Amino acid sequence: MLKFRSGIPLADDDLMRLVILPLTVPGTEGKQSMLERIVDLAEQIPGEGQRIFTLSGVIVASDKFINRDYMDQIRRHINMTQLGQLYEREKIEYGNQKAREKVIEMAKSLMDEGDDLIKIMKVTGLTEAELLRLQDENVTV
Repeated sequence: MLKFRSGIPLADDDLMRLVILPLTVPGTEGKQSMLERIVDLAEQIPGEGQRIFTLSGVIVASDKFINRDYMDQIRRHINMTQLGQLYEREKIEYGNQKAREKVIEMAKSLMDEGDDLIKIMKVTGLTEAELLRLQDENVTV
């Protein structure tokens, strides 16, 4: 609990303790209650990979006693988290692609104005090979 509050990353041993903790509590209701507390704690883990590992581990370790509806709820959360990560990656890739297209447009415009390649390289960050390829494309188009 102290690591959660202080922001110290959790070690693999810490995560495994969280996963098996519900198994140490007597009775099905006690196990389910502890499981719900662990899931609440897992939501506070800053690293997405560690959070998903913990939630998945809890499902596997608690399979014999976990409330099925609650298990489905956790699974949906894991899937939504992974879907969210995929969406974020796609947004970043799209943004990078659009930024690159803008840089290429700028480089073509500078080349059309007759600026030298060294200056264009400095302004755009493109390599000489990339600029020469753009020049070839402009000539053949």
